[in-house]
Amino acid sequence: MGGLAAQRWGECAGRGRAQIPPVGQLRSDFASRDDAILWITENQLGRRNLSDFQRVELALKREPILRARAKANQQGGQGGVLLPQISAEAKPLETRQEVAKITNVSRPSTCSLGKVIRVRRERSIGIRGGRRMTNTQQIFEEIVAGGLPRIRAFVSDQQEEHLYLDFKKASEGHGPASSDDRAHLAEALSGFANSDGGVIVWGIECKSVQKGDPDVASALRPIGNLMTFLADLQKATAEVVAPGVIGVQHISIEDETGQNQGYVVSFIPRSEGEPHMARGKHQHRFYYRSGSSFLKMEPYMLADRYGRRPHPKLQIACWGNRDTFLSNVNIDIRLRLKIGIRNTGLGLALHPALEVKKDSTFRYSTTGINGMGLHTLLLTNTETEDFLAGGPSGQSVVVYPGRTLWVGRWGSAVSGLEVHNLKPELSYAAYCDGFSVHGKLKINFEAFFYATGERAEIELDLLEHGCVEDDVERRSGE
Repeated sequence: MGGLAAQRWGECAGRGRAQIPPVGQLRSDFASRDDAILWITENQLGRRNLSDFQRVELALKREPILRARAKANQQGGQGGVLLPQISAEAKPLETRQEVAKITNVSRPSTCSLGKVIRVRRERSIGIRGGRRMTNTQQIFEEIVAGGLPRIRAFVSDQQEEHLYLDFKKASEGHGPASSDDRAHLAEALSGFANSDGGVIVWGIECKSVQKGDPDVASALRPIGNLMTFLADLQKATAEVVAPGVIGVQHISIEDETGQNQGYVVSFIPRSEGEPHMARGKHQHRFYYRSGSSFLKMEPYMLADRYGRRPHPKLQIACWGNRDTFLSNVNIDIRLRLKIGIRNTGLGLALHPALEVKKDSTFRYSTTGINGMGLHTLLLTNTETEDFLAGGPSGQSVVVYPGRTLWVGRWGSAVSGLEVHNLKPELSYAAYCDGFSVHGKLKINFEAFFYATGERAEIELDLLEHGCVEDDVERRSGE
């Protein structure tokens, strides 16, 4: 019992109220941490003052535990007997149905809210200290944070190699690093740096299960004399590629034996400068990453890279808020969107412009981005009344790397009875000198409503909260 709870219990007992049960008592007889989480979430779901969003969020915390136990049941059965897929004990967990059942929230609402929660979790991984991370940074930090269990999960899950992830085993099984290890490092440094960056996990064997299948993590091969192997990788990083790649990191993850063995995770960032040439054993070639392989760069690729300068890269930014008001006998909901152009590249975005197709659900606000007539770009209304901002006044506007230019606001008022059914789409095209992106903003009204919650007046990043999906159809200039 905590100190405050004990004090209150003493006060009640002193006043003749000893029949009041003490608060703060905790169970300590759980077999595992997972059992404790299941017990806590089950008791929290019994509260009557929880919103639908909070109920679904609690229920989804139970999902990975129940799914893992169902998988273990199917693989190990009862008494070590493998259960067939059709057995009742091995029946797959139907997440949406189970969550809807234990939360008493309708299945469609569960689907919408679950998507919001999962997107929040996924995208929170990509935000550190207010900056947006690349796919490579996300993967690297996930592995380092997950440690040894994350390394083992690659093999148990038969993780495939992909554009940003590669597995290598030490050729000798221990340090120091051999000439083959240096050649593999050179190839990866060149290939990842000349592409979008990537991560290598050293100490995992990778092969295809069947002919024609992709390579997957198949076995753990912990590296002996780990610290020597790590030191050799750090030294070789500056020697086996020219010019050197800035920002490379090598992190060791020791296993539980305490005998200086384990794994190394290498982070190789994308390079915006001249192409990098591998200089390992029998090399002196330029590589790039394609799928799960490193390929030699063609002459035209090298010609393009030697002329490379930092380029802009545009994404749509979409923030919004809502409020409710009484209309006749119905409660209506007013939703407001603020749409802008975000430059996620490393170059200046010159002459920006934004086009948004007309939609019957949302109307453009002529009062400007601040509600007082401010327009950051020149507005043009075509015959179809599509929204177009850019043109002559855009020539003096620049979107700097990492910045957002807010262009316009849109609003919509809908009946509270319709909020579950409306999923409008806004088609857009964003342009700047040397780059363009076309796509659709798919708006989920129900997710919008629940994500804003009680803080409806505060603007939220709707893409980060899963209320709006940016369905990019094509890009040019990358």
